[in-house]
Amino acid sequence: MLSKMSKKNIDFIRETLYHAQRTKDFIMKDETKVCTKSYGTTTIEYKNNKGEYITEINKNYGSNLTGIDFVINNLKDLLKTEQE
Repeated sequence: MLSKMSKKNIDFIRETLYHAQRTKDFIMKDETKVCTKSYGTTTIEYKNNKGEYITEINKNYGSNLTGIDFVINNLKDLLKTEQE
């Protein structure tokens, strides 16, 4: 069992959760596109202003972005445990 957290620790977790949720909300907007560099081998690629080919990635699965839910849920669990 974890010992009780200080108010400073709880405030830090709340602030971290707030920023993690803001980050997720921004990334998950329909108008926010997340892309990775590619090699110009498919028809669903774009060419950026540097002349590089990029491909949009799925934000919901198959990328490291899915870890943001892990972070948010763990921070919420920490706060919930502290309130019990």
